[in-house]
Amino acid sequence: TPNRNPTPLSRTSTTGTTCLSTRHIAERRLHPNQHRTGFQNHFGPVNAIRVVWMCRILSKVRLQLDRPLEILDFGCGVGRFASLATQFGHVDAIDFSDTAIATARTNFPGPDYRCIDVYEYNSAKSYDIALSVEVIEHVPDQALYLRRLQQFLAPGGTLLLTMPNKRVGPMWWSEQDRAATRQPIEDWLLASELRSLLVRNGFQVRGLTTRYM
Repeated sequence: TPNRNPTPLSRTSTTGTTCLSTRHIAERRLHPNQHRTGFQNHFGPVNAIRVVWMCRILSKVRLQLDRPLEILDFGCGVGRFASLATQFGHVDAIDFSDTAIATARTNFPGPDYRCIDVYEYNSAKSYDIALSVEVIEHVPDQALYLRRLQQFLAPGGTLLLTMPNKRVGPMWWSEQDRAATRQPIEDWLLASELRSLLVRNGFQVRGLTTRYM
């Protein structure tokens, strides 16, 4: 939630503030040959935990507002979570990878997908919910990423954010695994670092949990 002294890009109101909930997840990566079927083929055991957590909050906000939600997925990848979120309202989903967006449109239809960098996205909308699922560790400027997100959240809106926990990174995440992801940036944070980053950039953290897998 934006503090009472928000950053220049934040949006606040005397009648509401932007709340935020985060998941800080440490996981064992599955080998590429460990295929799954059905629901787990799309989400896997760790993402299934995220799905339950995300849907619980989306359901609560949807009931509170008593209308379909406006949702922004700020780095949607191949669209798994963006597509799921359409059960609760309209979803705008962006990612800078044209390959990911093409895959999302084919495999996870429903959201309005757009191929654009998160730092360049603009919208006149105010979103009730913003999703950031395993994105912030891959961006070059995490503080700017959060300020950009805050710009698009309506007063009283909610940011759902997940990222890996740096504390257990060496245990589960070898340099070989890191290289295999082809991600140019892997800037994981400790829970305390994530909380501090959020607060410094105008958010009030309503919940932060770490789950070890």
